[in-house]
Amino acid sequence: MTRFILVFVCFLAAVSVRVDAQELVLPGRQDAANPPPAQVVEVQPQWPVDCEPRIVTLPDYGPVGQFDLGVFIRAGFLYWFVEDGPLSQPLVTSGTEASQAILGRDGTQILYGGSDIDYGGAIGARLTTEAWFDFYNTIGAQVSGFFIEQKTDDFVAQGGPDGYAVLGRPFFDVQLGDESVLLAAFPDAFNGVIAVSSATQLWGGEANALLNQINRPDLRFDLLGGFRYLELSEEIRVLEGFEMLQDGLAGFLGNPMVAGAKALIYDTFDTRNQFYGGQVGARAQVVRGCWLADVAAKVAFGVNRQTLAIAGGTVVGDTPGSGQAGGGLLAVASNTGRAEHNQFSVIPEVSLDVGLMVNENLLLRIGYTFIYWTEVLRPGDHIVRQVNPNQVPVSLQYGTPGGDTLPTASFNSHPFWVQGVHGSIEFRY
Repeated sequence: MTRFILVFVCFLAAVSVRVDAQELVLPGRQDAANPPPAQVVEVQPQWPVDCEPRIVTLPDYGPVGQFDLGVFIRAGFLYWFVEDGPLSQPLVTSGTEASQAILGRDGTQILYGGSDIDYGGAIGARLTTEAWFDFYNTIGAQVSGFFIEQKTDDFVAQGGPDGYAVLGRPFFDVQLGDESVLLAAFPDAFNGVIAVSSATQLWGGEANALLNQINRPDLRFDLLGGFRYLELSEEIRVLEGFEMLQDGLAGFLGNPMVAGAKALIYDTFDTRNQFYGGQVGARAQVVRGCWLADVAAKVAFGVNRQTLAIAGGTVVGDTPGSGQAGGGLLAVASNTGRAEHNQFSVIPEVSLDVGLMVNENLLLRIGYTFIYWTEVLRPGDHIVRQVNPNQVPVSLQYGTPGGDTLPTASFNSHPFWVQGVHGSIEFRY
């Protein structure tokens, strides 16, 4: 909802300022506060014919290029790529009956995890409004907002006769000091499925004041400064469900489960990064006939509000003592909960554009953007496989003393980048 409010604000800013380009009142430069009687100069636009810019010589000012088009509205699409999601921990394994899908044993293979998540390209949109408030186009303002679609990565592994004979979720048992596994499928013991889903989404906005430094027909240079907001929300969810068969061994809150019992176990890892900060930058535009090229560089300094939420749960049915409990496998009592942390962060951005002037009021653009963000939380960095089984509700060791209280939660920040191409249509008034 916030991003659509931002887009609506951009639209209101656009329609609130209207510069009349039909005739130009040309004050002298000697006294800007009390200009002499106005001179009216008719300027015939030539762009539809030969792309000549609108140029007029002002008294005591010289040739001026862009001076009578005061409002710009730019709407465009984005095709951006976010940095792969880190996931160094294996989450799903399969294997032979001898290996039991335990990591490090012959016959065990990793089905999901142990490598970064590639989200591929994401489609998005951006709306920018810019207005100049004085005759010479020296002071202006800009409001811009963008979003890219939520990208997901989904994985499902089915156990049993129609899938993997041995299927499990690996973890390091701190009581044993060795690798172990929570089985979802094993011949005559368990029949189940494991699903993993992850998602990422980025959006943001900014508001800047503009100060022109050079305004010639072939060259324009502006300084800018203002406020920037950027938000990245991501999640990883692991879901396991199984039915226990006649040879299976499992428990629930310390009580053995019986054949025919069903269990659903889930772990979720969510992160949210919200950047609030001030921004400075500069941009330049070169015009050659109908074509123009823009380059812009900005850097924002501020606070990244980091939020980490870890949750887990277990639901068991069709067995004595059926019910539900907090804690899954990798999200248990020692690391679940919600925590927030403020971290200083820097966001530099560069962009390059090439544009074609269709006529006096219409411009087509295509370009490239790169954004770098320091100190970002990502969910894959907060998955820990070191687990004490006395915290796992379906473990037969649940509630028994011994071993370290693991896993634990901590804030692990890393840089993040996004880059891609964009195209837009710009209306000038």
